[in-house]
Amino acid sequence: MVKGQWLGVPYLFISFPGSHRIDLFEKVGEREPDTWDDLLRAGRKLKKLGHPVGFAISQTTDSVSSLYSILWSYGAKDIAEDGKTVALNSKATEAAVDYVKALYDDAMDPAVLSWDNAANNQWLNSGKGSWIQNPISHYVVAKEQKLPVAELTGFHPSPAGPAGRHTVGVPRSLGIWKFSKNVEPAKEFLQWFFEPQQYHEWVMSGANYNHPMWRDMENHPVWDIDKKYKPLKSIARYSHLYGWPAPPDERIQLITNSYIIPNMFAKVVTNTSKPKEAILWAENEIKRAFEK
Repeated sequence: MVKGQWLGVPYLFISFPGSHRIDLFEKVGEREPDTWDDLLRAGRKLKKLGHPVGFAISQTTDSVSSLYSILWSYGAKDIAEDGKTVALNSKATEAAVDYVKALYDDAMDPAVLSWDNAANNQWLNSGKGSWIQNPISHYVVAKEQKLPVAELTGFHPSPAGPAGRHTVGVPRSLGIWKFSKNVEPAKEFLQWFFEPQQYHEWVMSGANYNHPMWRDMENHPVWDIDKKYKPLKSIARYSHLYGWPAPPDERIQLITNSYIIPNMFAKVVTNTSKPKEAILWAENEIKRAFEK
C-alpha cells in the first residue's frame, strides 16, 4: 500500500529472529537471550569462551534490520510518526548507541564491520559464532548440507529492550506494471496463484523461509515442519517496516539504501566519533535525504 492505495498483493514475509548455539549458551550457564541485556551478559561469557556473538555493523541490509531492532527496543526512532519530523537525536538513541558500543567491545567479533548479508550465516555455521540475528536461511543450509551445527541451532524472538520487543519484518508483494503488455494474463495468474491449493503448495516449497503472509495462516502446516520454528509464528506481531513509526515512502527507502543507521553505529564502535557526534552526523544525513 502506497499513500493509502494498494499497488500490490502481499504474498510473503521474512522474519528476523535471534539464532543461537544452544550448546554454547548452556556451556556458559545461559539460555537464549530474552532481552538485549541478556545478550550482553551472555555474550561476554561466550567471547571469553572463544565463541562471540555478532550482527553486521556494515553497509548491508542485515545490519539495518538489527540496528533498527535495537533502536526501537530502546524507544528511539529516526523519523516521527508524522513521516516528516527527523527524530533521531534523542536520549533513547544515545542509550541504543551506548549499548551497541558495549556489545561490540565486550562480546562481538570485530569482523562484523566488514560483513555482507551472507557472512553471519557462514560464521554461525562454521562453528565459530554463538549468536546472530537473521532469517532462517543459515539453518536451512545447515540442514541441507547435514552440518553438525544444525542440531545445535535454536531460534528465539528478537530480544526486548526498555521500550519493548521490536524488529524488522520484510514483506514482499506481487504487482503488475501499468505499462505491461500482459496485464490481463497477469491478473489471471495472481488470482490463480492465491487460490488455496496453489498458495499452499508454494508456501510449503519454501521450507518456511518465506512465511505465509496472512493472519489466518498462523496455523498453516508450514509452521510445523520443524519444531524449532515455533518462536517464528509470533514475530510478525512486533515487526515493523524500515523507518517505523513513519509510514513507508521513497525517502525512508533512501535512508535505508544509504546505510545511514549502520554508519552511525560504526562511527561509534570504531571510536571514529563520539556518540553525540555520530548521532548529529546521522541526523544531518537523514535531513539531506528528505530534501531530495
